[in-house]
Amino acid sequence: NCKDTMWAWIKNTSTAFYDTLRYLMAFEAYEKIYGVKFQSEVQKVFVSKFPEQTTSDNQVFFEVFGQIYGEKLTPNTTIHFGEGQTNPSTKAFLLREVLLALKGKTEWTISKERLKELEDKSNQVLADFLGIETKGKSVPKKRTPMTKDQLLKKHNDIKELLQQGSTTSEIVKLTGKSSSTVYKIQKIL
Repeated sequence: NCKDTMWAWIKNTSTAFYDTLRYLMAFEAYEKIYGVKFQSEVQKVFVSKFPEQTTSDNQVFFEVFGQIYGEKLTPNTTIHFGEGQTNPSTKAFLLREVLLALKGKTEWTISKERLKELEDKSNQVLADFLGIETKGKSVPKKRTPMTKDQLLKKHNDIKELLQQGSTTSEIVKLTGKSSSTVYKIQKIL
């Protein structure tokens, strides 16, 4: 309930991309445990296996990386009580196991269909980023922020509950909407 504490927490645990904090923490744990940066280890393995370093090589490498990661995740890791997911140290161990498997790998193939799918996806992400229309697919329009009136209309249920004197926690329980949405409506009213 303390907004200063909440903003401090957000500032110190935020990342540029959704759901990446645990991996950034795993990279830090990897460096502490093994004495070397994970990113430099990945680069060394990639360059040793794909000296030309083409875009296709990159896609094959990370596709195989993901496959091995997935194979090792379940049998080699556990979720500690109260964590809800593998913790950063466990992820660091898992990343090390994947790198060791990649170092020993001699065959690097994925199906042509999968490679084409990855290339198409990569091209579409780039096109979306640049705002280019590709193969009849329209680029998503940028969202414009709602006006205060639009926001109040959309969340009329919250507005009514606030006017009745309901607390934020009661409104969250009744509407299933987030406390930040309730807070936004409170600020408007």
